[in-house]
Amino acid sequence: MKLTIVSLNKEIYQGDVTAVFAKSPQGAFEIRPGHAHFLAELVESDLYYETDANVREGIFISGGVLEARPDEVIIAIDQAKMVEELNQVSAEEKMKHLRGDLQKSSIDYAVVLSELSALTDQIRLIKSIRKKK
Repeated sequence: MKLTIVSLNKEIYQGDVTAVFAKSPQGAFEIRPGHAHFLAELVESDLYYETDANVREGIFISGGVLEARPDEVIIAIDQAKMVEELNQVSAEEKMKHLRGDLQKSSIDYAVVLSELSALTDQIRLIKSIRKKK
């Protein structure tokens, strides 16, 4: 099936894929060829796709919208970071700092937990892509 990923200012990917893996506010989901028409809001997380050569690629997105059709998936995202732009050490240091913030009573726990979740997705993406290279 065809996959097109675009951000506000550029096309990020266009090509044939065998699967797309994304996350909505309701949870993670997978789309394969022949999928029923589907529209979903995407949350800040990792987004994976498998190319026809069985290579898994991924990007980290800040959110967006996905439309699936039986033979095509179109994803419009706010912003994207490629794996090369992500820094595992920096993300792990920020996670350590945020975990320390959880001990304070004057913080917004939902914000800190959301940031921790996003950083966890970034690190998982980095490890997954680097493992294949």
